[in-house]
Amino acid sequence: MEASSTPIDPSVARLIGMLRAPEEDVRILAAMRLGERGGQARAAVPALIALLGGGDVTDRRLAAWTLEAVGPAASEAVPALLLALGDPDAAVRRFALAALRRVDPEEARRAA
Repeated sequence: MEASSTPIDPSVARLIGMLRAPEEDVRILAAMRLGERGGQARAAVPALIALLGGGDVTDRRLAAWTLEAVGPAASEAVPALLLALGDPDAAVRRFALAALRRVDPEEARRAA
């Protein structure tokens, strides 16, 4: 990943920190707020990839949903989204496929 010369928006940085909160409702709120920012939440992609690969099913669902909302700016998440297509949870798989279709439609066609 290339270093960005654009500083991270402080509110996005706070939301990224909230993704690591022990309280599920705080993580849900953070994911929703990041999703509302679309591509402006690109700095959150590494944290969302970590959530997508975690053990909590709600976090995995949130991460995939939020990556879809971030859209093409989440291109570095494609490998993680491809792995999530094999998740044991059907909702995670659906959200991951939806995210992949938005982030990288060609890769989604190959994976489908």
